Amino acid sequence: MPSEAELKLEIFRLLDSQHEEDLKEIYDWLSIKVGKKNNLSDLEKGYRDMAADTDREKDAMEWIEGTLNSDEL
Repeated sequence: MPSEAELKLEIFRLLDSQHEEDLKEIYDWLSIKVGKKNNLSDLEKGYRDMAADTDREKDAMEWIEGTLNSDEL
C-alpha cells in the first residue's frame, strides 16, 4: 500500500494530465465527496446567508440611500 504522500503525488500527476472539462467533473465529484461545499467557516456561512436574504439586502440598500446627503455628493 502506498504512503499518504505517494498517493497525493500520484493524484497530482493524474490531475495534471487532465483537460479542462475532465478537471471540472473531477472537481465537482471531489467537492461532493469530501464535503467542501458544506465545510464553510462560520464567517463564510454568515456571508452566504446574508447574500441570500434579498429582502434584508433591499432594506439595507434603502437605509443606506436614506442616510446619504445628496448635497454632499
